[in-house]
Amino acid sequence: MADLSPIFARICGKEDQEKLKAIDLVAFDVIGTLVDHNGKLKRNVLSLYYAMAARDDVQLRIISSDPIDGREKLVLAGARHLTFEGGVRTKSIFYDGVEENKMNILVVDNEPHSVKAENAVIIDPTDPAVVVFLQTRAYRPGLHAA
Repeated sequence: MADLSPIFARICGKEDQEKLKAIDLVAFDVIGTLVDHNGKLKRNVLSLYYAMAARDDVQLRIISSDPIDGREKLVLAGARHLTFEGGVRTKSIFYDGVEENKMNILVVDNEPHSVKAENAVIIDPTDPAVVVFLQTRAYRPGLHAA
Protein backbone atom coordinates (compact mmCIF):
# COMPACT_ATOMS: atom_id res chain seq x y z
CA MET A 1 0.00 0.00 0.00
CA ALA A 2 1.37 3.38 -0.99
CA ASP A 3 0.76 6.90 0.26
CA LEU A 4 0.59 8.90 -2.98
CA SER A 5 -0.97 11.99 -1.39
CA PRO A 6 2.29 14.01 -1.37
CA ILE A 7 2.49 13.52 -5.14
CA PHE A 8 -1.09 13.81 -6.36
CA ALA A 9 -2.91 15.85 -3.67
CA ARG A 10 -2.61 19.12 -5.58
CA ILE A 11 -4.40 17.77 -8.67
CA CYS A 12 -7.07 15.65 -6.95
CA GLY A 13 -10.30 16.72 -5.32
CA LYS A 14 -10.83 16.85 -1.57
CA GLU A 15 -12.94 13.68 -1.73
CA ASP A 16 -9.89 11.75 -2.98
CA GLN A 17 -7.37 12.91 -0.35
CA GLU A 18 -7.98 10.00 2.05
CA LYS A 19 -7.93 7.39 -0.74
CA LEU A 20 -4.54 8.71 -1.90
CA LYS A 21 -3.04 7.75 1.46
CA ALA A 22 -3.65 4.03 0.88
CA ILE A 23 -3.34 3.15 -2.83
CA ASP A 24 -3.09 -0.57 -3.60
CA LEU A 25 -2.67 -0.35 -7.40
CA VAL A 26 -1.97 2.20 -10.10
CA ALA A 27 -3.60 1.43 -13.46
CA PHE A 28 -2.85 3.04 -16.82
CA ASP A 29 -5.28 2.88 -19.73
CA VAL A 30 -3.71 2.27 -23.15
CA ILE A 31 -5.76 3.81 -25.94
CA GLY A 32 -5.94 7.59 -25.68
CA THR A 33 -3.90 7.65 -22.48
CA LEU A 34 -0.52 5.90 -22.93
CA VAL A 35 -0.88 5.82 -26.73
CA ASP A 36 -2.72 8.58 -28.58
CA HIS A 37 -5.27 7.89 -31.29
CA ASN A 38 -2.56 8.34 -33.94
CA GLY A 39 -0.51 5.49 -32.46
CA LYS A 40 2.16 7.65 -30.83
CA LEU A 41 3.30 7.25 -27.23
CA LYS A 42 2.35 10.08 -24.91
CA ARG A 43 5.76 10.77 -23.40
CA ASN A 44 4.47 12.69 -20.37
CA VAL A 45 2.15 9.84 -19.34
CA LEU A 46 4.88 7.27 -20.04
CA SER A 47 7.24 9.25 -17.81
CA LEU A 48 4.64 9.11 -15.03
CA TYR A 49 4.37 5.34 -15.57
CA TYR A 50 8.15 4.97 -15.14
CA ALA A 51 8.11 7.14 -12.01
CA MET A 52 5.44 4.88 -10.49
CA ALA A 53 7.33 1.75 -11.64
CA ALA A 54 10.41 2.96 -9.77
CA ARG A 55 8.52 2.81 -6.48
CA ASP A 56 8.64 -0.46 -4.55
CA ASP A 57 5.34 0.19 -2.76
CA VAL A 58 3.16 0.44 -5.89
CA GLN A 59 1.79 -2.29 -8.14
CA LEU A 60 1.11 -1.30 -11.75
CA ARG A 61 -1.45 -2.58 -14.24
CA ILE A 62 -1.99 -1.77 -17.90
CA ILE A 63 -5.70 -1.87 -18.76
CA SER A 64 -7.83 -1.52 -21.88
CA SER A 65 -11.43 -2.15 -22.88
CA ASP A 66 -9.93 -4.22 -25.72
CA PRO A 67 -6.72 -5.78 -24.34
CA ILE A 68 -5.65 -7.35 -27.64
CA ASP A 69 -5.91 -4.01 -29.44
CA GLY A 70 -4.29 -2.28 -26.46
CA ARG A 71 -1.29 -4.61 -26.54
CA GLU A 72 -0.98 -4.16 -30.30
CA LYS A 73 -1.04 -0.36 -29.93
CA LEU A 74 1.73 -0.52 -27.30
CA VAL A 75 3.85 -2.82 -29.47
CA LEU A 76 3.42 -0.63 -32.57
CA ALA A 77 4.22 2.49 -30.54
CA GLY A 78 7.48 0.94 -29.35
CA ALA A 79 6.45 0.17 -25.77
CA ARG A 80 6.18 -3.61 -25.95
CA HIS A 81 8.16 -3.86 -22.71
CA LEU A 82 5.15 -2.48 -20.80
CA THR A 83 3.25 -5.69 -21.59
CA PHE A 84 5.90 -8.08 -20.23
CA GLU A 85 5.05 -8.00 -16.52
CA GLY A 86 1.30 -8.52 -16.45
CA GLY A 87 0.11 -8.04 -20.00
CA VAL A 88 -2.84 -5.82 -20.77
CA ARG A 89 -5.88 -6.48 -18.59
CA THR A 90 -9.51 -6.12 -19.62
CA LYS A 91 -10.96 -3.06 -17.88
CA SER A 92 -14.23 -4.67 -16.81
CA ILE A 93 -12.51 -7.72 -15.30
CA PHE A 94 -9.91 -5.51 -13.63
CA TYR A 95 -12.58 -3.28 -12.04
CA ASP A 96 -14.59 -6.32 -10.90
CA GLY A 97 -11.49 -7.63 -9.08
CA VAL A 98 -10.83 -4.23 -7.53
CA GLU A 99 -14.41 -4.02 -6.23
CA GLU A 100 -14.37 -7.62 -4.99
CA ASN A 101 -11.13 -7.07 -3.07
CA LYS A 102 -12.13 -3.58 -1.88
CA MET A 103 -8.92 -2.02 -3.17
CA ASN A 104 -8.05 1.66 -3.45
CA ILE A 105 -6.67 2.40 -6.89
CA LEU A 106 -5.30 5.32 -8.83
CA VAL A 107 -6.33 5.21 -12.49
CA VAL A 108 -4.72 7.27 -15.24
CA ASP A 109 -7.37 7.38 -17.98
CA ASN A 110 -8.39 10.02 -20.51
CA GLU A 111 -12.01 8.80 -20.23
CA PRO A 112 -12.88 9.20 -16.52
CA HIS A 113 -16.46 8.04 -17.11
CA SER A 114 -15.13 4.59 -18.07
CA VAL A 115 -13.67 4.00 -14.60
CA LYS A 116 -16.04 1.59 -12.85
CA ALA A 117 -14.53 1.35 -9.38
CA GLU A 118 -15.93 2.99 -6.27
CA ASN A 119 -12.55 3.43 -4.55
CA ALA A 120 -10.76 4.92 -7.54
CA VAL A 121 -8.84 8.16 -7.72
CA ILE A 122 -8.92 9.22 -11.37
CA ILE A 123 -6.18 11.19 -13.08
CA ASP A 124 -7.31 12.50 -16.48
CA PRO A 125 -4.19 13.40 -18.51
CA THR A 126 -6.27 15.74 -20.71
CA ASP A 127 -7.30 17.92 -17.73
CA PRO A 128 -5.39 21.24 -17.99
CA ALA A 129 -4.09 21.05 -14.39
CA VAL A 130 -2.86 17.50 -15.00
CA VAL A 131 -1.21 18.53 -18.29
CA VAL A 132 0.85 21.13 -16.41
CA PHE A 133 1.54 18.61 -13.63
CA LEU A 134 2.87 16.11 -16.20
CA GLN A 135 4.83 18.68 -18.23
CA THR A 136 6.64 20.01 -15.16
CA ARG A 137 7.25 16.46 -13.95
CA ALA A 138 6.00 17.50 -10.51
CA TYR A 139 5.75 13.82 -9.53
CA ARG A 140 9.50 13.20 -9.82
CA PRO A 141 11.53 13.07 -6.58
CA GLY A 142 13.62 16.18 -6.09
CA LEU A 143 11.75 18.17 -8.73
CA HIS A 144 9.03 20.65 -7.92
CA ALA A 145 6.51 22.35 -10.16
CA ALA A 146 7.22 25.98 -10.85
